[in-house]
Amino acid sequence: RYSKRMTILLSSACFSLFHLAGIINKPLDEVIGGMIMAFLFGLVWGDLVYRSNSLMPSILSHYIIDTIGLVFITYNNVDSMVLATFMTQLTFLYPLLHLILNKFFRNSQKPS
Repeated sequence: RYSKRMTILLSSACFSLFHLAGIINKPLDEVIGGMIMAFLFGLVWGDLVYRSNSLMPSILSHYIIDTIGLVFITYNNVDSMVLATFMTQLTFLYPLLHLILNKFFRNSQKPS
């Protein structure tokens, strides 16, 4: 019914809204940052589902990202600025890495 682009945008928006429940009691800047981060990850994972025709790569990636985040959240001595910087870098570097790897593997699989 919907195009690939619209499906990914809608699912990313839903993914972002779903994560609102876990951060709603935080300061406004953290809520907005968390929503943006979830939306961006949703875009990347949605694209990954379409490209791989499987949910498994996105599920594994989400598990890894959550595990890294959990380590930072449960470690009491982490400066909030260090955590915010790390999560911001992760948010922007992960989609870039995904696109680079996708382009690399797509080019390497083309017949010569």
